[in-house]
Amino acid sequence: SFDITVQVPPATNLILKMERGGDIHVKSITGSIEIDNQNGSTSVKDAANWVTINNFNGEINVSFKELKKVEAISWRYNHKYA
Repeated sequence: SFDITVQVPPATNLILKMERGGDIHVKSITGSIEIDNQNGSTSVKDAANWVTINNFNGEINVSFKELKKVEAISWRYNHKYA
């Protein structure tokens, strides 16, 4: 797995994909967030816009700054048993 840290302006629209394992942590982004993560957990803290998460073999944790501006929440969790 890999650990990568990326800092972007809060109003950025994010599209993140992790294919070989590793956790994704996103904090305080006011733009839209789309995440595809294989073999790792995903956490989003203080989201302020729409969030789409597709996770395969990992946990999903999401919190929103406020829900009155959120128009859509979507997630898909797949777990593969060995």
